Amino acid sequence: MNWFYATKEKTQAGPVDEATLKALLQSGTITPETLIWKEGMDNWKPYSRVFLLAAPSEAPATLGAVTCAECGQSFSPDQTVSIAGRRVCAGCKPVALQRFQEGGARLADPEDPDALWEKVVANGGKARLEEVLRGAWKTYSGNFGPCLGVTLLAYLITTGPGYIPYLGYFLIIPMMLFVQQQMMAGLQWYFLKQIRGGQAILDDAFTGFRRGFWQQTLFMLIYVAVTFALIIPFLLLAFAMGSFKEGDPPILLIALISVPALILMYLGIRWFFTSIIILDKGQPVLAAMKLSGRAAHRNFGMFLLMSLVVMILALAGLCTCAGIFLILPYITAIIAHTYDQIFGQEGSIEKI
Repeated sequence: MNWFYATKEKTQAGPVDEATLKALLQSGTITPETLIWKEGMDNWKPYSRVFLLAAPSEAPATLGAVTCAECGQSFSPDQTVSIAGRRVCAGCKPVALQRFQEGGARLADPEDPDALWEKVVANGGKARLEEVLRGAWKTYSGNFGPCLGVTLLAYLITTGPGYIPYLGYFLIIPMMLFVQQQMMAGLQWYFLKQIRGGQAILDDAFTGFRRGFWQQTLFMLIYVAVTFALIIPFLLLAFAMGSFKEGDPPILLIALISVPALILMYLGIRWFFTSIIILDKGQPVLAAMKLSGRAAHRNFGMFLLMSLVVMILALAGLCTCAGIFLILPYITAIIAHTYDQIFGQEGSIEKI
């Protein structure tokens, strides 16, 4: 049976099935006072009233109980404690606490990507540039030293080996596949934890090497393969048409190369959040690319504006030489805030 519900913005959302509706309640997207409706009802009614009437025996568990993240049983909120953002019962507390202290807190299983996207859309699924810029500055300025230090360390790790004499050229591909993608995803995760109210530490910036490592590598392989698949045919065509003749203006070459360049730019926007989705939502690479594409389609205008702002900031930083080092953390915070506004903690495998 399909249900519709009223959002916080006073708009209608849905349809969703009953299981999804209950999941929205447990995640906080809707409340017991949220108005819901389905075909056959004479009017909209609060969630609590509908399900209390429909299933009194289930109401207390649905509305008030908390599910222990370890054993899966239901308890009242005062019978559970929060450990690393996960609610656990008194009986499971020692085990959960020991696992957390050892750095091995169990992660939730990834959600079905289509169901996850339904929740994202139900929660709004859009970012607002003004709020993103303001929030990013608040995150950066409120923790200036650590944000700057971790960002510079991440860029040093990803770019430094390329400047090693004689070896730099040979390290480009291995660095792209096994270091850069994982490091940049971890850097975004470091900022994301702060945005969500968690305590981010240096180790968080290296999460990409522990979680979803091979999925990040596969994503980079796909991107490189698509890049070559788009560029090589146009280069061959340009060569066949004589665009490389000495002394000739490379107008045709530029025109031909601009076609795959525009396509790659579009794909770059569509796949913009793939890496952090792999890390945050635990999604496999193809599902992460699909989710990122949906988010880009829903926020395409905002993505273009954000990209323009990021390019302007980067150029301003480059013009002031050392200024780029101060701007890089702000750019990272902008990306993380945009992602969090769209996806939030829906489907996150590590709750903060």
